[in-house]
Amino acid sequence: MFSILASRSFVVSLGIVMASLCLTAAVPGPSLHLALRRSVPGKDSVLAVAPTAITLWFTARPEMAVTTVSLLDASAARIDLAKPRLDAADETEVIADVRGQLRPGIYRVVWKTSSHDGHAIRGEFSFALKPTAN
Repeated sequence: MFSILASRSFVVSLGIVMASLCLTAAVPGPSLHLALRRSVPGKDSVLAVAPTAITLWFTARPEMAVTTVSLLDASAARIDLAKPRLDAADETEVIADVRGQLRPGIYRVVWKTSSHDGHAIRGEFSFALKPTAN
């Protein structure tokens, strides 16, 4: 009698464990694709001081061979930026130093990169530089 109850209990327990594993496997995990996590300047930010760099943080290390960052003024004229580079301490951080002079106005950052699996992503955002108070 004990062995029948023990084996029935074992079968029920095994069924519960298997059902739990199936449910866990069916729940989607986080996306494995690269995405922009944040930036400085931030999207739609209004700055009192011109940024010295455009900094982008991604959810994983981007492929720098295909990474581009452009900065455009309100008339779509390009502002000179240095070639984007990875931060030495954080392989998800891309930095493009601003070489050109920024005047008060609206600016658009346009970026493009790829993850190690070749999945290309791109995006853009704007920020404003307000006039200095005299």
